Amino acid sequence: MTMLVRSLTLMALICKAIPVFFTGCDQFSPEAQKAKHRERALSYFEKGQYQEALIEFRNVTQLDPQDANLHYRLALTHLKLGGTVNLQGSFTELSRTVELDKSNRDAQLKLGELYLLGNEPAKARKQAEIVLVSAPLDTEGLILKGRSLINEQRPAEGIAALKKAIELDPKNLHTYIELARAYVFSENPDPGETPLKQALTIDPRSVEILVALGDCLVTTGKPSQSQILYKQGLDIA
Repeated sequence: MTMLVRSLTLMALICKAIPVFFTGCDQFSPEAQKAKHRERALSYFEKGQYQEALIEFRNVTQLDPQDANLHYRLALTHLKLGGTVNLQGSFTELSRTVELDKSNRDAQLKLGELYLLGNEPAKARKQAEIVLVSAPLDTEGLILKGRSLINEQRPAEGIAALKKAIELDPKNLHTYIELARAYVFSENPDPGETPLKQALTIDPRSVEILVALGDCLVTTGKPSQSQILYKQGLDIA
């Protein structure tokens, strides 16, 4: 009888230990590790602790190198940190993102911006065109395409793309600045005043527009008018 009790007690202890053992093993599974590092990375990112987030996102991508969204998150973290090394890191991760997921619009556009920053406008335009194939009225895609064309010394095409972007989103003041810049590249800066003055009707207190219009007036031989605009910008700032 005593032996039977002992045997039953031992079996009960073994049965209790089995789920604990497997639970412990489960905590060390790749999926569990990935979830842990991902949760930490997102938490650090939300708190603005980007260096810590960078480490954790790297840990996750090592566990699952085929997850496009994780590579994108890592790219965003590099961008938040800034600096040449992190821009290079972001470029690498954005390239990996679009390789794994061509439908990631934001990654395509951000990669295009980095190409433009690196003075490779044709490659930047290609990224914009990938977005515009599926979404022809994407304003950010049109802006990137317009800026790329201008840097490719194709101002007429760039102007057309930027005008389309303004038509679709007239409140995006930055597009008016890009359009004015396009006119300067076309060696006919006079029309550059027109979009900037139009932008001021939308936001008369925009320091960025006031300064841009002042710069444009300087190039067209109207320095006295530009000084007035610069003063207005300083007063607002």
